[in-house]
Amino acid sequence: MKFPVWATVFMVVCAVLLFRLGFWQLERHEWKASLLKSLDEAYAIDASAHPLLQIGARPEDLHEYERGYVEGEYLFDRKILLGPRLHDKAPGYHLLVPLKIGGIILFVNRGWVPEGYSAESDDSIRVRVTGLLRTPDRANFSVPLNNPEKNLWFRYDLEGFAKSRGISPVLPFVLYAETESFPADTLRESLSPLPQLSRPQLSNNHLSYAFFWFTMGVLLIFFYLLRFHNKSSRES
Repeated sequence: MKFPVWATVFMVVCAVLLFRLGFWQLERHEWKASLLKSLDEAYAIDASAHPLLQIGARPEDLHEYERGYVEGEYLFDRKILLGPRLHDKAPGYHLLVPLKIGGIILFVNRGWVPEGYSAESDDSIRVRVTGLLRTPDRANFSVPLNNPEKNLWFRYDLEGFAKSRGISPVLPFVLYAETESFPADTLRESLSPLPQLSRPQLSNNHLSYAFFWFTMGVLLIFFYLLRFHNKSSRES
């Protein structure tokens, strides 16, 4: 029984690719399950009693989806308005304020502010912020590039933010603020922007994707054998 070389090579290459995609989805499933577990653990604790980063601690000890508090100094005069971002169909921005913790910078997403927002003050103020650490969202191809010269920020670029504001070093995370505590004598309203209080919703459909790719690989082999095995049998 002889199978055509070109068809065999094509089938093997495609089958390897399909099965590799299946195993890759299994790896993605394990990765996503780990993230979901981290989120469950983060929201099971009292974040106001869990310090994320203290002076003298190592930044590399931080992990995405950790939830807790940090204390530092808000640099309001170095803020970033990231947008446009919609809230209830109204245009606005996400207000990012660098928080100085010892000698490092952590950008805090204080929430949504409407178009035309003006800061209450540009003074630097001590603050305690409770929230969730996340890596910046990746922008898709339809989002314009940032224009630092015109102070237009459409997508996350923490290093670019820091460079434009003359601050460093910057941590590779964003803290999504849930609550803020200012000294009583500052008369500052905590979280005048609309904070993002909802828990991130992550789906884990990678087992379904893996099943799809494995099924495609098996069907490819089945139809290959059906086509060329029957042909070889008739010719013999």
